[in-house]
Amino acid sequence: MVDIKFAYWVPNVSGGLVVSKIPQNTDWTYDYNAWLAQTAEEVGFEYALAQARFIGNFGSETPSFYDGFTVKY
Repeated sequence: MVDIKFAYWVPNVSGGLVVSKIPQNTDWTYDYNAWLAQTAEEVGFEYALAQARFIGNFGSETPSFYDGFTVKY
C-alpha cells in the first residue's frame, strides 16, 4: 500500500499564489494562517508549502527583491 501525504500552499504573501495586477482578496495574516494550519491538520494534511518571491513585485503590497550581486554589511 502506498502512503500518500498531502500538503497545501500557505497564503504567506499578499495576493496569494496569483501573479496579477488584478486586486486580490487573499488573507495572508498570521491569524488566518494559524487557523488554516490547524484546520489542515485536523483534516489530514501533513505539510504546508510556503512560497517566496525573489524577483519582481508583480504588484504585491510588500515586494521582495533578490539581488545576488550586492553584499550589505
